[in-house]
Amino acid sequence: FGYKMRNCENIILTKAKLLNNSNNLGVLGPSLFAGEQAWLGLDPQVLNTSYHEFFELFKSLNPLIKNRPNFTICDLGAGYARMGLFLHYLYPDILYHGIELVPERVDEVKRVYQLHHCHKAKIEVNDIQAKEFIYPEANLYFLYDYGTNNAIFATLKQLSLLKNNELIVAMGSRTLKIINEEFSNLIRI
Repeated sequence: FGYKMRNCENIILTKAKLLNNSNNLGVLGPSLFAGEQAWLGLDPQVLNTSYHEFFELFKSLNPLIKNRPNFTICDLGAGYARMGLFLHYLYPDILYHGIELVPERVDEVKRVYQLHHCHKAKIEVNDIQAKEFIYPEANLYFLYDYGTNNAIFATLKQLSLLKNNELIVAMGSRTLKIINEEFSNLIRI
């Protein structure tokens, strides 16, 4: 689809190493992003939900989302926001809003979205752990393992306080473990 993820990740990693004079991958992300883990140095495929996972997810969500005008999905910790591209081609009426901490990733997503004319998909740079962060209005919030367990817990706590009957879809072993232990009232897929 035209992503240059490996190049982008190499640029981010090089920048982090130069700023920190370190090769310790565990400290590079937090040092660039005010203590937040951005998972620098991983293979780009590790940062992305697979298209197969999206296909299976939306097959199960279809009864909940079909025939709902302006249905909006907010992807928290979007990485390369491939969900927006997936939706553009298979669910073109759904609006997508990705939020990602790493500016270089967001720039790459914007380039790819422009290439594919993804007019109903947008992505922004933001820190969902920042005290001043306000969750954008959405019908469904998507969360996969990202950052640290403390960051995932804080996000799930905020999402559990929403009162508009939003769907919360979580994937990933760390996120699901935290939901099972602390937020059993949230929808798990």
